[in-house]
Amino acid sequence: MQLKYGLKKEWMEFFCTKRWLAFVIPAVVFVFLDPLTVMAMPLLMEALPADLGLDGLKELYTASQAMALQSFCSDFSQMGMLALLLAMMRTAGGDQKNKSCVMPICNGFRRGTYVLSKFIVYPAAAFVISVLAYLAAYAFSWFLFEDRVGFGSILLPLLAFGLFLAFAAALMLTLGCITGKGGISAIIVFILFTFVSMFLSALNLNWYNPLALLNMAGSFERFDLPEYGLTALITLAAGILLCLLTMGAFQKKRLV
Repeated sequence: MQLKYGLKKEWMEFFCTKRWLAFVIPAVVFVFLDPLTVMAMPLLMEALPADLGLDGLKELYTASQAMALQSFCSDFSQMGMLALLLAMMRTAGGDQKNKSCVMPICNGFRRGTYVLSKFIVYPAAAFVISVLAYLAAYAFSWFLFEDRVGFGSILLPLLAFGLFLAFAAALMLTLGCITGKGGISAIIVFILFTFVSMFLSALNLNWYNPLALLNMAGSFERFDLPEYGLTALITLAAGILLCLLTMGAFQKKRLV
């Protein structure tokens, strides 16, 4: 019964307060912007003066649906994730700052259930919205390009993309709930994902960790299923550990 109440509370706070729009609006923008940009790039390159020495690049550049989807993944994983983190500031730490978490807990709402409700609603919302955005980008780009990607080839990438953003939401909840500072937590998570991803890419260590999912989201080659499956399981296990860690830390927090 308490979990049902907690889920309803978090659902209403996220969707009825229109905070979900902060995540959906960037998704809609990049769904249309990235494919159109990729399609227009050859025309823009043709319009450039010949003395710039870009003839070789013009010959190598071939606009395709795969390129449009990769551009969407890159842009939305950055700006969309930032929008998601900012939309979660109130629930991940902000509720401690404004004391809105005190009343339900003082009235008998268990702290563990309070945290668990957040870890169900927000990562699930991030997963569903990002998967739908990926599908929308695929559908729109399918009409724009002749060089297309088969639908079966995007099933694992879109799941990897959704799982990546769901993990980002879980990490934001952990830092926010433990520190009680939603804004600082959002900045830390965004910087952490950005620079750690660059560091791992530079060392060619993008496998078996949640950040590897982002590379998988933009890859449409034949998947190494054991590697994909193990990476997904590691990410899910890390998310569960983050939830348990947050529940334990929240039990000991002084809220008043």
